Amino acid sequence: MFLQVIQRIAIILVLASFLVTACGQAPASQPTPEPTPLTVIVSTSIVADVVRQIGGERVRVETIVPVGADGHNYEPLPQDLARLNAAQVIFTVGAGYEEFIERLIASSGTQAEVIALSEGLNLRVLAKEEASIHSHADEHGDTHADEHGDTHADEHGDTHVDEHGDTHADEHGDTHADEHGDTHADEHGDTHADEHGDTHADEHAHGAGAIDGHTWTDPNNVKVWANLIASTLSRIDPAGADMYTTRAADYQRQLDELDRWIAEQVATIPPERRLIVADHIIFGYMADRYGLRQIGAIIPGVSTSATPSAQELAALQDLIANYDVKVIFVGDIANQQLAEQIARDTGVKIVPVLTESLTDENGPGATYIDYMRYNVQQIVAALRG
Repeated sequence: MFLQVIQRIAIILVLASFLVTACGQAPASQPTPEPTPLTVIVSTSIVADVVRQIGGERVRVETIVPVGADGHNYEPLPQDLARLNAAQVIFTVGAGYEEFIERLIASSGTQAEVIALSEGLNLRVLAKEEASIHSHADEHGDTHADEHGDTHADEHGDTHVDEHGDTHADEHGDTHADEHGDTHADEHGDTHADEHGDTHADEHAHGAGAIDGHTWTDPNNVKVWANLIASTLSRIDPAGADMYTTRAADYQRQLDELDRWIAEQVATIPPERRLIVADHIIFGYMADRYGLRQIGAIIPGVSTSATPSAQELAALQDLIANYDVKVIFVGDIANQQLAEQIARDTGVKIVPVLTESLTDENGPGATYIDYMRYNVQQIVAALRG
């Protein structure tokens, strides 16, 4: 009996010791919940990729203009309004590129901050040589009178936007459209046709004096985008600031490498062949950076929204003959039939490029860097011959 009592006491002591130990243990640690991603709305697939490169898993990016569509003249859908309302921040190219975006944002009533990535960049203004294919400066930089008796600035006579966004008279005393590219009615509120019967409602909106919004065609501009994206995300999500800054710096190093590679590739083109004719004026920033010369386009302006006249198409054919142009660079969203007609009439070759959009993940331009490499390879191979 005594032995049984001792055994029971021993069992009770062991159990008590176990309970004390168990009660003294710290509760099992719970995994730290992942932060809820920021809801970021962007205008185009190009902007979307750059934001993802910097935001990583801390952002959820939704794109308004789908892959393969045109950022100039996209027609918003009803669901775009709802998406804008859910956004914490909205990134756009800016510089007038998205012709639909201001009215879409206004209609949505969103309270999200809107960041135009091209703000602060040195924006280029479309030169007359690029926008008008009726007359071009010759290799000596002389100016020529066109059929109406007007003279045009040579390749060094471009106008530029000053720090206030205004454009100024060029060396011939001509004035150009304001920062919005608008023309204005006279004191009676009337607009007028010129002596040839043409109206010019959008002559400056898309032609000479228009601001070129295709800022991403120079990767150095996208480096500026990266800084603005990182600083904006850091302000909204301070906990991720270090990550955003680090990712932006890593991405900028990739852009520096891209910049060096493009310069090396363009240097292999004979100087006399560094002439670009495309479906519209898109490669201006690239041309300025790397020593190319953009001399004309099927649509002589920065937007795909315009339609070339028969006179403009005839002048383009003359330009192709005069400059001995061998290729036209045509984007996948361009009017292919019009490009094919010009190719048949002039004997030039159509070379495909990417313009307003990236491709899907299986295409040659799934990321911005892929997009740029593809275009440079296409341009260099075609011009080098």
